[in-house]
Amino acid sequence: IKDVEIGVEVLTSSGYKSVTNKFHQGIQRVINIKTQDGYFKCTPNHKMAVLNSIDKYDWFEASKLKSGDRLISPRVNIDGTKQTLPSWSYEKTKHSTTCQDITIPELDADMAWFVGIFHADGYTFANRANNGMNGYVSLVFNEYEYDIAVKAKEQRIRFGVTNVTLEHRKNENSWMVRCTSKQLAYYFDEHFKKPKTTIRIPKFILEGTQDNKLAYVCGVMDGDGCTGNRPVCVLSTVYKEFAQDIQLLLYSCGIESRFSAENEGQASRVG
Repeated sequence: IKDVEIGVEVLTSSGYKSVTNKFHQGIQRVINIKTQDGYFKCTPNHKMAVLNSIDKYDWFEASKLKSGDRLISPRVNIDGTKQTLPSWSYEKTKHSTTCQDITIPELDADMAWFVGIFHADGYTFANRANNGMNGYVSLVFNEYEYDIAVKAKEQRIRFGVTNVTLEHRKNENSWMVRCTSKQLAYYFDEHFKKPKTTIRIPKFILEGTQDNKLAYVCGVMDGDGCTGNRPVCVLSTVYKEFAQDIQLLLYSCGIESRFSAENEGQASRVG
């Protein structure tokens, strides 16, 4: 918020409005408001809309809120902008003859979906300690997700690699989409997903168009969600920050969700 300037448009409960002034109020203490949808931090004098009937609300300072108050959450999508995947450059070693160059595809809805499914079911082995030797990226799907596996393979090919395989693993009742590529492994390791590292939604998704944001969520749900439950489970993950990112992304699309985590270190759920 410190970067907001006079004249820019910001989203309000009445649509987008121009900023007419800004004030620097120095360092202040903040309070933490806990709701069904998560947490909200603000200064004690921040005004919050509190529902007092079926269609009316009043404004209260945050410090005067009490347990049981119903806060209003406007279901307004935030218009994003067209984004691109991060650029890529690679300088081959002098006598390299097998390292295949990759190309960066357009970030459309299909590719946004692929980023989501990779966050859910993908694995990157960059092997940087050995100069990327046998580096690969892979996705694993269950026996009944062949169509999803085919779509994931098609999106992987868009990176200009030719050795993408789709293999049925009978002993594990699963499908694997795999590509051995040092450059692709380095790129995915840098911009998509690292092993044993908290997943975070990248900026090119968070600030993307509505179509791309929703396509990304669909990809995550295809991997870690469940539509058979009521309420629908968008994802279940061991990464709390990732679940909270998903909830914020849904809010930016005008979709309210619930976040839950039983205990520290256990799976977090968004539904």
